[in-house]
Amino acid sequence: MIKNDHQLDSSRRELDRLFGAFLEFRSSKQSKPRTYDLMAPSFTGDIASITESIYNYLGIPIVAVPAKSDVSMRLKGNRVELGELSISTVSDCLAKFQSGIRKIAHASKIAQSSDAVLSRKSCKFTLSGVGRGSVNLLMDELESADDAVINSAVETLVEGIEKCSENGELPIAYAATNKVENSVVYEVFRAIAGLMPSDKSVEAIEFTFASRFEQDRPATVTVTSKVAETAKKWASTIASNGVKVSIVGKVRQSDLDTRKIKIVVEEEDHTFKKINAVFSESLIPDVIKCFGKKARVVGILKTIGRASRLEIEHIEISSALFE
Repeated sequence: MIKNDHQLDSSRRELDRLFGAFLEFRSSKQSKPRTYDLMAPSFTGDIASITESIYNYLGIPIVAVPAKSDVSMRLKGNRVELGELSISTVSDCLAKFQSGIRKIAHASKIAQSSDAVLSRKSCKFTLSGVGRGSVNLLMDELESADDAVINSAVETLVEGIEKCSENGELPIAYAATNKVENSVVYEVFRAIAGLMPSDKSVEAIEFTFASRFEQDRPATVTVTSKVAETAKKWASTIASNGVKVSIVGKVRQSDLDTRKIKIVVEEEDHTFKKINAVFSESLIPDVIKCFGKKARVVGILKTIGRASRLEIEHIEISSALFE
């Protein structure tokens, strides 16, 4: 923030220096396009920040022209405002947001008893604008079959953030015994719990959603460490009751006498590495067929602490769950 004319002169000189450096750097756009795309937002962000400070000091109104976007994600914190934010932190937040939406959408398909495959192309975002501590995202065009379920997943995530922000107890509707419906809510709270990065310079993340996602709710929600902790606690409560899941993994260490197996999960969109599973006697022939192979497994997953157990309802050989 500029406080006097001396600082104004310093800011003007710095702005001239940045413009000169950016114009020189801009000449590399054709020969090194990837480097340019990576570094250009740093120049333009600093130029915009200094320009805004000069305008504010001189009392010149700024008319914002926002970049076209479906989602705007703004990381907040004192150190963020000072420019002490790493690219890896932003990238990590984006990856967790995108992964969370996909997991919620996947759980929704299970809840709808849908056999349709969730395309690997679903829920991909393109960068449409960058500012200090913020990014604007455009969602890639979706296949018609995925459009509704992805939009619904975004709506459900936003509703979950709002519930966690109320600082109350787990809503009774979310603590129901319907394990199929709980699987969606479970993924919502898991997604929220994972949004806050380990980088302590980020104190909050503000999401603003475009009209394509809006219904009867605010367009902006904020995730803080407290919100994430509430979501983590609620997810644990739901997981202890059991949620219906569909995973892909290799069947290992089968014990037909005790009807227990271990599944090594290979699905990229699931966080579990190994899952202990049990099955009924009627499933023994199917388990034998799947032993040592990649299989699609549907069942009730119960998690208490770090211990998880999957009660298998259906198992079949499968090439992949995602395409």
